Amino acid sequence: MKKLEITNKRNAMIILSSIVLTITIATTSGVTIYKKSMVKAADNENTLQTVEVIKQDLEKSLSINGTIAALESQSVTSELSGVKVKSIKVRVGDHVKKGDVVAELDTSTIEKALKQAEDSLEIAKQKDALEMATAKRNYDTAVEQAKIQQERAQREVDKAQQEYEKSVNASDTADGVYASAQENVDSKTGEANYAQGTYDEANGHAKSKAEKYEKKQEKLEDAQKRLTEAERVKTELDGMQEDQVENLNAQKEEAQRELDEAREAVEKAEKEVRKAKHENEQAQSSLESNQNALSDAKSNLADAKADQASAEADAKSKKEGIDGAKDSVTKAQDSQQDIIREGEKSLADAKDSIKSTELGQSSSNISLQQEVEKYKQQIESATLTAPCDGLVTSVGIKEGALYDNGKEIMNIQNDKGYKVNATVDQYDICDVQEGMPVRIKTDSTGEELLEGTVSFVSPIPGGEALSTEQSSGTASNSNDYPIEVSIKNKTDRLRIGMTAKITIVQQEKKGALVVPDSVIQQSDDGKNYIEVVTGESAVAGNSEEKNPTPMTEKIDITYGIKTDYYVEINGKGIKEGMKVVMPTTDYSEDILE
Repeated sequence: MKKLEITNKRNAMIILSSIVLTITIATTSGVTIYKKSMVKAADNENTLQTVEVIKQDLEKSLSINGTIAALESQSVTSELSGVKVKSIKVRVGDHVKKGDVVAELDTSTIEKALKQAEDSLEIAKQKDALEMATAKRNYDTAVEQAKIQQERAQREVDKAQQEYEKSVNASDTADGVYASAQENVDSKTGEANYAQGTYDEANGHAKSKAEKYEKKQEKLEDAQKRLTEAERVKTELDGMQEDQVENLNAQKEEAQRELDEAREAVEKAEKEVRKAKHENEQAQSSLESNQNALSDAKSNLADAKADQASAEADAKSKKEGIDGAKDSVTKAQDSQQDIIREGEKSLADAKDSIKSTELGQSSSNISLQQEVEKYKQQIESATLTAPCDGLVTSVGIKEGALYDNGKEIMNIQNDKGYKVNATVDQYDICDVQEGMPVRIKTDSTGEELLEGTVSFVSPIPGGEALSTEQSSGTASNSNDYPIEVSIKNKTDRLRIGMTAKITIVQQEKKGALVVPDSVIQQSDDGKNYIEVVTGESAVAGNSEEKNPTPMTEKIDITYGIKTDYYVEINGKGIKEGMKVVMPTTDYSEDILE
């Protein structure tokens, strides 16, 4: 809060403003009434000029002039050149539908050229068909030859494979025979070893029996010698005299006893000799038998080893045959691959020949086909149709005249809807955007306002920025930016080319709190504020002061919508009806004016 001191000079000037002043201010949105008042004491001292914070609808807009144009405007032209205009079907003011024939050009010369081009194309196609048939026959022949060669090569591979498999089977058989021979050798070796052992055992037994026989024979010979000696002794004793016998009786008996024993020994020895002889003979026979068996076993073993060697040689030969058969398979497969590669190359060459023929035909026929299509299109373009529904606004050529390429024959504008073409200067264009609402007024509609919307804003200035559908009736300089406004509510009183006054609503706010822009002040730190009257107080130390001093307060504000005079303000505590102090300099200028 602060107390303001008012000078006597200022008091003299304020006397003239003792009543509430009502001033009418014109804004872009219409006429607005605001109150400017003074807060003063009874003796015309300590007064301040203030305005009230009011609530009202605020609008920021831009008003410019424009021209009514059709929504769509298209020229009727043809690509042909140097041909006569055969007929014009419409005149200015006629309404046409899209697709209606509006003009025709003479095509007699083009039709002759088309016939020649079609004949040339047909001849080229027939030649191409012959060349393609030849290329395809060559390809079919290459396919058949490749197939035959591959089948032959496959047969050679199969034959070599069969021989290889036979060699493998023969080798497996020879390996089996060799293995069997090896087993037979092993068996015969065992038999021979067994026969050798048996023979050795029989030989040892025979030797033992022979030795025993010899010992028995020696024992028999000893017994026979003893018997002979005993018989001799007995004979000698028998020949002695009786008188000697008595003396030798004991000896005789002893000799007899020895004789008997010798006889028994001889008989026993003879039996043992006979038995030993028999056993020896048996052992010799067994030995001979085992010897024969050993000889047979050795012979069998030799035969088995011979068979084994033969089987081994045969198996080795068969294995060598496998290697040769395998080499034959490899050579047959290599030959087959060579044949396949040659066949593939022949096929590829034949395909390339077909492709080359196709490309040659394509390249040679493209120009002819293009020429035919060109003449057909020219004939089609000789019949000119309306590109859209609308009104014929101009016809630029007459029947029988020579037509040059690109020249406009007529112009058709779609008058079912309208738009406004206008320009905005460089200072205002940045505040104009597509989609903004627009109010439109024309002399033909009087006070009736039409509604519209900004539908196009040019990014560059000048006439070259106009859209293709925009008419050239709106003048502009190099610093003006073209815009278009679509009209929502159509009226039958509108005509193409009429002048229209448009108001573009850039911003609007219902029930905004506003004050004149002149009461906004700025502090040293750059913040915007207003100074509002909060009440009155007496001069300090003088309770009988009749002229109380108005008390004020600064409130920081931010801008909202801003017009040429009013500005929307936002800030803490701002209310409708608040009295805002007008800065001194502004007030003085108002009084002087």
